[in-house]
Amino acid sequence: MRPHVVVIHRWRARYAEYELYIDHHEHAVSYITTEVGASSVTPLAAAVALVEATDDQQAVGERIHDLVGELGKPAAIIALKEDDLLVAARLRAEWGCSGPTEAELLPFRDKLLMAEAVAAAGLAGAAVAAGG
Repeated sequence: MRPHVVVIHRWRARYAEYELYIDHHEHAVSYITTEVGASSVTPLAAAVALVEATDDQQAVGERIHDLVGELGKPAAIIALKEDDLLVAARLRAEWGCSGPTEAELLPFRDKLLMAEAVAAAGLAGAAVAAGG
């Protein structure tokens, strides 16, 4: 059985041509996407599962569970859109996949944490006030 790679994909335009970076013959690549995003999924996909919103962790998680019977446990879970990063991180933790963790990604999603990380690194940054 080929390693199963899950891609959480939300774009209609072909911003991320995953088939250029993931060998779709060597890997069983499934896409979890919306109706809108489905139009840009490569025909090389092993499976396509639809959700209303790719940032709905429960729905995405349910689709992964649905795909496991056919394609096996995910070896990797990938998301590139900022809104989907934490969903992918949580699901990677659930399935034991490597990749950035939720804690590692939080500074990219929380601007106060980002500013604190910049300041802790001794870099100049814009003044930021909590709650503002």
